[in-house]
Amino acid sequence: SYVVTDKGNTGLEKCQVLTEKEYHEAEEKYGKGSFKAKMGAEALRELLEQVDLDELSAELLKELEKSQKYLDLIKSIENKKSPIDISGLTDVAEVALLTAINKHTKRPIIFITYNEVQAQKLIDDFKFFTDKVHFFPKKDIVTYDYVAESKDLPYERIEVLNKINKEQNIIIVTSI
Repeated sequence: SYVVTDKGNTGLEKCQVLTEKEYHEAEEKYGKGSFKAKMGAEALRELLEQVDLDELSAELLKELEKSQKYLDLIKSIENKKSPIDISGLTDVAEVALLTAINKHTKRPIIFITYNEVQAQKLIDDFKFFTDKVHFFPKKDIVTYDYVAESKDLPYERIEVLNKINKEQNIIIVTSI
């Protein structure tokens, strides 16, 4: 199968899937080189490169801001009502919601998760929506005397603490 990556001046649609036969018929009908269609990962990569992630992220956050439940949540945060319970969201939806809250309230958010792997996954998800996200590595707790621990860990922690001190609108992800 082929995927149309550039429809040119043809009657084809971008992202339209063509069988081998349909591809050759379209070439005959519209002329060779009048459109671009690729196969497999190459087609997917080209289509993904055409997506403006910043624009898409902004659109998603604007849609969220139209929701009455979201506006009620913001009001609860601004009135310092607690605890606020949010459940039933997927990981990415959770990240989108927290990013929107962070942008709307201009307050820092600390997201605590259950392990380092999950924290790194969340960092990757947050980076789709914002560049103001930082990972605060947990302190190594060792139950034995000698360990070859990373000497960079204290510096990473200090660097994030400095960012917390400098930036008001920041998201910190850490684990227990």
